[in-house]
Amino acid sequence: WCHAFLGDWLMAASYAERLFKDSKWSKACYMYQRAAFLVMCEDQTEDSRQNLLSLFRQVPVLKQRIAGKSLPIEKFAVDKSARYMEHQSLILPGYELIYVWNGFTILGKRRELVEPVLARVETTLQELDRTRDYNPLYHDDWCLSTLLKGVCLKYMDHPTEAEGCFQEVCKCAPQIQQDQYLPPYACAELGFLYLQQNRLQEAKHHLDRVLSQYKGYRLESRLHFRVQAAQAAVSVAKTTADAPATATREEDALRT
Repeated sequence: WCHAFLGDWLMAASYAERLFKDSKWSKACYMYQRAAFLVMCEDQTEDSRQNLLSLFRQVPVLKQRIAGKSLPIEKFAVDKSARYMEHQSLILPGYELIYVWNGFTILGKRRELVEPVLARVETTLQELDRTRDYNPLYHDDWCLSTLLKGVCLKYMDHPTEAEGCFQEVCKCAPQIQQDQYLPPYACAELGFLYLQQNRLQEAKHHLDRVLSQYKGYRLESRLHFRVQAAQAAVSVAKTTADAPATATREEDALRT
């Protein structure tokens, strides 16, 4: 992950390959991780594209079932691998992995690491605009890129611009073909942003909406953990904010 945060995708892929060989955890995830990091490398050749196809083809074969169930992150990896095999492209899969593993909480602590991410995301959005008329997954790709842009802007202390990005992704929900997880994650990001700004009622509204409005998307339980933690933080913040007013009312009652 350290190399991924630094944008050193070849080294990141190398360590993912090592984890694939040495770790007993999800082989499918490590194979997908390696392939996703390699996709991020620029100046792909025909040989490198064929190698990527070979890696992505292995992901569904490596998926495990534990007690009759698959790991949610493996299902995500299988879906993305199938998409690459069909379209021979994925949009910013390395940054997407960093995001779904909540890695921006680390990356975002250093502005100099976020800036190149934002630059590449904005370049990707410009390139996507040229594919709008013939890309069947344009809205999926645009929403992922816009969500990542919003996250970068949030950590670069541009909350208004970040809020606009998250709102646009939420509005785009009916047009998304495959990445149904993007609108609920964007809605949650609005809740996290409002909590950070102490806009507690708006934060509560959006966090509650994530749990009530969106169902059956990839990585749902992963997001629920984060939302429930934020809801608890909202409750604590509201209690703290209400305490002085309650104390004042009690003092007034004692004086009467």
